[in-house]
This record gives sequence, C-alpha cells and structure tokens, in this order.
Amino acid sequence: MAMLTGVIPSPKGFCSEEHVCWVSPSLFYGAYWEPAQTFCDYAKKGLDLEISLTASADGDGEGIHLITDTSCAEGEYKLTAGDDGKILLRAAGREGIRYGLATLLQMAKNAQGKLQVSVGTVWDRPDTVYRGLMMDCARSRHALPLLLEYIDLCWLYKVKYLQLHFSDDEAYTLPSRVFPEATSPERCYTYEEIEQLRAYARSRDVQIIPEIDAPGHATYLQKKYPQVFGEKGIICFHEETIEAMQSLYRELCGLFPESQYIHIGGDEGRLGWWMDCDACIRYGRSLGYKEENEAPGGIPGREYVMLQYLGHFITKMAQAVLECGRKPIVWEGFSKYVNDMIPKEVTVMAWDGSFQTAQSLIQSGFSIINCSWIPNYIVTPTWYYSTRECYNWDVYSFGSISEQSSYYGTTTRIGATNAVLGGQLNVWGDTVGKAFPTLEDGLADEQRKVRARLPYIMENTWNRDKQRSFDRVQEAAEAADALCGRILGK
Repeated sequence: MAMLTGVIPSPKGFCSEEHVCWVSPSLFYGAYWEPAQTFCDYAKKGLDLEISLTASADGDGEGIHLITDTSCAEGEYKLTAGDDGKILLRAAGREGIRYGLATLLQMAKNAQGKLQVSVGTVWDRPDTVYRGLMMDCARSRHALPLLLEYIDLCWLYKVKYLQLHFSDDEAYTLPSRVFPEATSPERCYTYEEIEQLRAYARSRDVQIIPEIDAPGHATYLQKKYPQVFGEKGIICFHEETIEAMQSLYRELCGLFPESQYIHIGGDEGRLGWWMDCDACIRYGRSLGYKEENEAPGGIPGREYVMLQYLGHFITKMAQAVLECGRKPIVWEGFSKYVNDMIPKEVTVMAWDGSFQTAQSLIQSGFSIINCSWIPNYIVTPTWYYSTRECYNWDVYSFGSISEQSSYYGTTTRIGATNAVLGGQLNVWGDTVGKAFPTLEDGLADEQRKVRARLPYIMENTWNRDKQRSFDRVQEAAEAADALCGRILGK
C-alpha cells in the first residue's frame, strides 16, 4: 500500500496510481456549507489558495465535491482524486466530511492556483470515539484568540473534543448569574467570548468539554462564598453546598448547550478536612455514613466514611448533569471501594493509577479515557515527554510519576477493550505564568510543546494499532506542523 507521507493521523488505506493531478480550486459543498467554508479559510491561510464555493454537489464539474454517502459508518470517509479533475469526498455526515477535508488539506499543494494531489483513493475512519486535548484556563488565562488557535489544531489533527479546565484554586473563569462574585476579575471570560468560542468550535465540528473542578481544586470559590462552600480547602459536604454546586453545573450546561460531555472534576480532594467539619459529619451521618460501620478491605472506618462522602458528592453532581441530558466525566480520583455508588453513565479519565487502576474501573463497569500522565501530560516549561515516548504510547498503556501508583516505574498495558474510549493530551498551566518573563512567553512555549506532541498522541488515538514507523510519523508530523504554522501565522 502506498503511503501518504504528509498526512497525520495515518489513514487506514490509500490506493495510489503513483502520479498527481491538478484540480480546479472550486468546491461544490451540497449539504456541507459550513465545513466547506472552514476548509476554504484554512486553504487560504495554509496553502495561499483561493477556493470558490458552489452549492451543487452532484459530481459534475472540475473541483472538490462533498457528497453524502449513507453507506459510510460514522466518522468514515472516502476521498478519491482522479485524472478527470475531480476530487470526490464521500461521508455519511459532517463528522466524516470534516475528517476528509483535513486529510485533503494535508495532501494538497498549491500548483499555480490549482490543487495538486496524488491520484488515488483514501479510505479512513477513527478507531476510537474519543480523541481529546485539554487546556488549563484557570491557572494561566488563555485569551479567546489563543483558544481559537487550539480549535484550529483540533480540526487539523482530527481531535474531536477540546476540554477547557475553567476553574481551580487560583481562579474561577466562567461568568455566573448563580454566584456572580465567584468570577475572577480580569480573568473571567465574558458571555460574548463564550458565545464566540462556541460558534468557532461548532463551525469546525470540535466539541467543547467545559470543566468545573470540585470538590477539591475549589478554594477560589470558597474565598468568595465561604458561607456557602466552606473554608476548609475542600467544598463542604452538606445538603446546601451540594445543591449550590449542582446549580453551578446546571448553569454550565446552559453556557455550553452543544457540549455532549460536562466535566465535574472529582480528583485530589483533601478528604480529611471533611472530618474536621461538624456540619459535614452531621450530614454524612444522616445519610448513614458512620465510622462504626463495617468497612470493606479492612480499611479504617474513618477513611471509608471520607471515601463515601466523595462517592456521594460525585454521584449528586453527575445526577445534575444527567438531568440536563448530558454525559458527566470525572478524573480518576475516587476509590474502588465506592465504585458501586457512582452511576456507570459517568465516564472516567484514568490518569495516575494512585486512586485506582484502569483495570479496576473497567471491571466495575465504567468506560474510561486514557489520560496517562506518561506521556500525555505537559506542564510548561519543565514537565513533558519526548515525541518518541508519545509515539510508543497507545490507548491501552499507562504510566505515572507517582510512587503511590501501581504504574510507577513501568508501563502497564491492559488488554484491548472498547471500554477504553480513546485518549487525551492534557496541558496544565501551573507554572506557565511564573517561569517566563511574561505570560505571553510562557503561553508561546506551551503551544510549541503542544504542536510538537499532539500529532503523535492523535496518531495513536485515531489508530489503536501502529500504522507507521516512528520515522514515517515524524516525517508526517513535521509536514503537518509546517502547514499548521502557516494557518496560525506562526
């Protein structure tokens, strides 16, 4: 099989006639005006090529034709370029059309005002339903234009989901009518910016996953509303506070009506502080969570109570999201001893293995997303992994830097299963604003690291099995990044 050396992720199939054709810069969009307009925008920036748009898409006339083909599976596309001056892109719907256009953009060159592409047929479809990128907007503010650039990256590399970590101890960056004083001055996105973000993502078929992290990572909320959320460094555990947090997640669903997933956090809470709060203990006892109750696995009763508090908290937040018709996601942060408490509609991002392993989550009936710390974490400027390590990873492999993790010091690979929905590159902003002369310098360095690694993570998330050698993937990644640089103007 011939290889498309400049395309990443690697397509499943390419049948080539070993020569090129030149195609008129005309696009017949049919039912796909918005994806077509997006492609033309990127072709202008990336190839310096002006492409005209025409409504018809019946296959007549030289140029690119976007054709609905219901025989294709979801996300599948078939892209054929012939000597007759036509490029036919077939897919069942917008998702497949989007992926096919991203492949075409990477294949094409500007040859004196025409598209030059290899003659042949590309067939492709994703192996996974989840391919994500996460950006930390709470610890280091990413202005709206920068977030739009990350949506551009998502489009080019066929990333389906962009998770935005909007809250942490440092800031709460969402506008709120429920708790208006919670928003961080000069760091909060306006309602207008949220609308622009949604519109840009929607036009490029990238789904935003908004996140409010709780009950840990929430001291900013507590500083603003201690009478509601408590003062102990973890969101208090009693009925009024749970209702307040549920109202924030309902508001989040309203802010992002297109979002399929809503992220409710759930990791790294200092659970012991709950046991120093009389109101928390009273509420827990009213639910039947008592230290004198028998605990599983021989763990102390006090510890089991804390784990139950967290399980109850996650369950209540998940219920609020589910009632809004959305899918809740949490970080792996709860114990296997409370797995039965949490609805299996909750998807878990498995990242560390210190709280419980991917195998344990799957055995309990959860679907998971591989966010393995190694190599899927970037903490600019010091913590990141080589492109070779990113290439060696796959969606069934886990590694961690934590000595408490069962993954520590080795790579743990679980068996192939559809319970692993895919994978995600996670970019944290802990030190971006501290380690550089200016925040802008730090954000530029962060983006360079993302651009270098995202192609490899998506190569191994789109494809469950390796399609090409490291050298071939590196060649494709370098060509795609040059195109990316032209699109971003960087």
